[in-house]
Amino acid sequence: MKINFAEALFVNSPVRRFFQRKYEIPMLMKIGGEPKKGPVAEIGCGSGYGLKLILDIFKPQSLHGFDIDESMLNKASSYLAKDIMAHRVFLHNEDDNLSQLQKKKFSTIFFFGSLHHIPRWRDALKAAYEGLEEGGKIYLYEFYRPLTMNFLARLIADHPREAAFSHEELEREVLKHGLSIIGQKSFFGLAGMIVAEKSFYQKTNLNDANSFETVKTQTT
Repeated sequence: MKINFAEALFVNSPVRRFFQRKYEIPMLMKIGGEPKKGPVAEIGCGSGYGLKLILDIFKPQSLHGFDIDESMLNKASSYLAKDIMAHRVFLHNEDDNLSQLQKKKFSTIFFFGSLHHIPRWRDALKAAYEGLEEGGKIYLYEFYRPLTMNFLARLIADHPREAAFSHEELEREVLKHGLSIIGQKSFFGLAGMIVAEKSFYQKTNLNDANSFETVKTQTT
């Protein structure tokens, strides 16, 4: 979902950028550790400031930004022109289903407050899981229902009701896909962080005979 003019001003404001650089990323690293080495993605990259932070701080092998808003991607393209020309950064005009994301594999995926803009946020999280390498990490920083759906927020921003969720709902959805939560933090139920890792081993279906034989072989 594209953000409106008022929210675009906030997202690109010095206050938001200062918070992201000085608090958001350091706190995510504190609760979840460093990103895995390899290709990295940011979902909802906007004008590219988050991508620049990831590039400068973590120096990934390659960095991919995904966003549905073409005007934001144009800004990111200008902001990161040198890095794009050097083939360090790649931008993708994505849809809400993150269909392009699933065509690649990433060691790390960041959501810097973008998931609550996606009406089918559960499907987007599933797509992120499928686009993640085994042993890879997902870093989530999100705003929750009491903050995104209050009267003042609805006057300023166009947050889809379908994408309103709580910290507990986000936690359940992360666990639903078999991700292991490394660290999490909730800020009075208004916003929160979750860092999760994709296991090297897929869940075993004990109702399946072939799966049972696999487990049996490994334990002998």
